[in-house]
Amino acid sequence: CRKSCYFRIFIKRGKEVLDAGSGVGRAAFKIHGFCESITAMDNNDWALKAMEEKRAELGLGKGLKIVKGELLEIPFPENSFGIVYSLWTLHHLKQDWKEKLKELNLKFHS
Repeated sequence: CRKSCYFRIFIKRGKEVLDAGSGVGRAAFKIHGFCESITAMDNNDWALKAMEEKRAELGLGKGLKIVKGELLEIPFPENSFGIVYSLWTLHHLKQDWKEKLKELNLKFHS
């Protein structure tokens, strides 16, 4: 509950949320009910399959989208989301990510 309570401070109903680099979707599943919809994006096929299985097991069809994508090449148009977050992912990146994250911040929060 402690972690999901933290998210409740930032997540507002009616907002579209992107979990960029969601892994197996731990955070996405925890905050699913607190936002309009959430898109869980990861580039790992195994993690995507695990999320799809968990979504089916919990019966969460609507409001939780699962998408394959790269953290530094987010495949959505500008202003697609009201909130974009990424947890426990930067250490997986092989390239210099600081400049790219600045670009993404400008793209999604202009």
